[in-house]
Amino acid sequence: MALNGAAGGDGPTKAVGLLRGTVFTVTSLAFGQIATAGLYVLGARILGPGPYGQSMSVLASASVLTAISSFGTSPLLSRQIASGDPQSEFDYSWRLIARFRVLILASLAWSVISLAAGAPLTEPWVYLGWITVAQSAAAIAIVPLMANKLQGVAAVSVIVDKTAGFLLGSLLYLGKGLSPLTFLACICLGAIASSVLSLLNWPIQFRSFVQAAIRQTDWKRNPWRGTLHLGLAGLAVAFSSLDVVVANTVAGAIPAGQYAAVSRWVQPMSLVSNGYSQAVFPHLAEASDDRVAFIRLRQGVWWLVALLPAIVIVFWLAPELVDLLIGAPYKASAIVLRWLALGMAAAIVNQPLFSYLQARKHERLCSKIVPLATLLQLLLVVVLTPRNGAVGVGQAFFIGQWFLFAMLVVVATHAAGFLRFRLGVSGGLS
Repeated sequence: MALNGAAGGDGPTKAVGLLRGTVFTVTSLAFGQIATAGLYVLGARILGPGPYGQSMSVLASASVLTAISSFGTSPLLSRQIASGDPQSEFDYSWRLIARFRVLILASLAWSVISLAAGAPLTEPWVYLGWITVAQSAAAIAIVPLMANKLQGVAAVSVIVDKTAGFLLGSLLYLGKGLSPLTFLACICLGAIASSVLSLLNWPIQFRSFVQAAIRQTDWKRNPWRGTLHLGLAGLAVAFSSLDVVVANTVAGAIPAGQYAAVSRWVQPMSLVSNGYSQAVFPHLAEASDDRVAFIRLRQGVWWLVALLPAIVIVFWLAPELVDLLIGAPYKASAIVLRWLALGMAAAIVNQPLFSYLQARKHERLCSKIVPLATLLQLLLVVVLTPRNGAVGVGQAFFIGQWFLFAMLVVVATHAAGFLRFRLGVSGGLS
C-alpha cells in the first residue's frame, strides 16, 4: 500500500495511461520492424553479400552521424517537456533549427567534396549526409509527440516511416530496379514521410515557436549546450552499430554482409523493450523521486518476460530461418543469429534501465558505463572477426550486452536506493 501511494494518488490512471502508451508504441514498432526486416531481406537477396554489406555500412554510418548531430538533445528535450519545464517549447525550437542549419551545410559540403574527388553520382557514400538529415528529422520530429504522451499519433508516424520504405522497395524489387542507392533511398523516403506527419500533428505551441525560430538569424546559438553526458551516452549506443563497419574493415565485405544480413532480425525481439522504454520515459521524468520512478519502471517487467520464448525460438530455428529467407550464401549467418539471440536476452533489459537513468538525470554515470561497454564490443570485433568471421561479430555483441547489463543493474538499483547500504554510499548518484 505504501509503495502504491508513493507513486501518486492517480496511480491507477497512470498505470492505464502507461499501458495504453506501451501498446501503441509496441504496435507501431512491431509494424515498423516487420517492414524494415522485409526491406532488408529484399536488399540482401538482390544485392548479394558484398554490395549489401556496403549499403549497410553507409546506413550504419548515417545512424552514428545522426546520434552525433543529436548528441543528447532528444532525451534532454523529452525530459524537459515531460517534466513540465516552461522553457521546453522555446528550447526545442531553437535547438531544432540550429542543429539542422549545421546538418544541411555539412551534408552539402560532403556531397560536393565527394563528387569533386571523383566519386560517381551512383556511389552511396556521396549521399551519406542527406541520409543523416532524413533520419535526424524523423527522430527529432517525434519528440514532442512522445513527451506529451501522444503515443497514438507517434505510432502512426513510425508505421508510415517503415512501411513507406518497404512498399517502395517492393515496387523496385518487382521492377528489378533495386540497387544499393535505391535501397538507401527507400529508407530516406520513409523517414521524410514520418517527419512531415509528425510535424502536422505537433501541439500548436511547438509549431508557433519553431516558426519563430526559423526567422531567427542568430547563428551563434549552440544546439548542444548542456548535453555533454547525455550526448556521450547516446553516442556510445550509436557507435555500437559500427560493428558492421569495423568488421568490413578488418575482415572484408563478405563477413560484414553475412553479419548485417541477420543483425536486424533480432530487433523485433527488442521492440517490446524499446516500446516500453519510450512510453515509460515521461512517467519516469515526472516522478517525485528516484525510488518512485524505479517502482514505476518495475511495473513493466512482465512485458520483458514475455520476450523470452521468442529468444528461445529464434535460437532454436536459426539455421532454418536463414536458409528459408536468404539462402546458401549466408549459411554462416545462422550461427551469428544464435549469438545475437543470446545477447538480446540482456539487451531487452538494458534499454529500460538506460531510459530510467536518463529520465532521472543520472546521465553522468551513463556517459561512463555505456561507452565502456561499446568500446569492449568494438575491440572484440577487431579481435574475433579475423579469426571467426561473421560469427566473431555476433560473439562481440553477446559479450558487450551482458557486460552492460551487469553495470546497469548495479547502477540503477543503487540510484533507487536498494543497494545503498550494501555499497556503503549514503548519497545519491549524479
